[in-house]
Amino acid sequence: NERMAADFMVMSFACFFIGKFVANFLMTKFSVNKVLVVYSVIGCMLILYISFVPSFTAVYAAVAMSILMGPCWATIYAETLKSVEEKYTETLSISAQENSPCIGCVSSG
Repeated sequence: NERMAADFMVMSFACFFIGKFVANFLMTKFSVNKVLVVYSVIGCMLILYISFVPSFTAVYAAVAMSILMGPCWATIYAETLKSVEEKYTETLSISAQENSPCIGCVSSG
């Protein structure tokens, strides 16, 4: 029913944050890539379990998947940005006065 679905959603959010904190701790001790690979392998095993086990425990496994989603997006995005060449990044090297379209518009009278 709706109440159970809401409970599972709240549990999923809690699992997400727990997974994020655990992953952040592990990333300080181990390589970021190794942590993501371990999370991915565990996630693949859980997905197989969810897909092929016809019992209610698959619902709990689906909730547990949220633990593994915590570190993914932000970490992968940050790691990808490290590989972008400097010429493709946008930096502000011009001061605001030099870039202003109104230089010379105001006279000191």
